[in-house]
Amino acid sequence: FEIPVFLYAGDVLRRYGVRRCLVAAQLLFVARCAAYAYVAARAGDQTRGYLWFLLLEPSHAVTFAMMWSAAVEYARTAAPPELQGTA
Repeated sequence: FEIPVFLYAGDVLRRYGVRRCLVAAQLLFVARCAAYAYVAARAGDQTRGYLWFLLLEPSHAVTFAMMWSAAVEYARTAAPPELQGTA
C-alpha cells in the first residue's frame, strides 16, 4: 500500500508543504494507534473485532510513506549543499 503514496508524495509535499505533511502523518499515526487500542479493548475474545484491524491497517501506508517522504525532504533542505550526500 505504500508504493502509491510514495509515488504521489512529491506532489503532495509541493502542494501542502513539508511541515503540514509531517504533522498530518503524525496525527494520523496517533489516531490509528488510538483506534487500535479502542478496538482491542472493545473486542475482547470476539473474532469480528479483528476485522476492524484490517480496515485500519491501510492507514499505515499513508503514515509511513508520507512521514518518510516529508522527513527526507526536510533533511535535504536543512542540510548544506556540500553535506547532502553524506550520512
